[in-house]
Amino acid sequence: MNHEKSNSTTSPEHCSKFEHCSATLCPMDKQRSKRAIHRDDPVCFYLLEISKPGGVERISMGHSEEFIKVVTTVYLEVASTACPIKKSLQRAQQTPSRMRPVTQGTSLGVN
Repeated sequence: MNHEKSNSTTSPEHCSKFEHCSATLCPMDKQRSKRAIHRDDPVCFYLLEISKPGGVERISMGHSEEFIKVVTTVYLEVASTACPIKKSLQRAQQTPSRMRPVTQGTSLGVN
């Protein structure tokens, strides 16, 4: 994967998980549409978190609006297609967050 530095805060290098992430589909990757995604591929931490109740609010804490917008857009793209990782996002809805709790919130739910 090409990791050229960018002025944008939405390049893979700006993700707090970048150094240890092995997800094939990175929401911050401008070339993500060219990636071959398989059912058993690791899934982006933030895509999994945004699917959970309160996920949007949890991710909003400490991340830019631009970051949230990109992750949300990619999540909705995956949710509306037959993407191989869609089932992983559906399963994630049923598991607790790995981020700190939020009292009330919304999720973007994949159906």
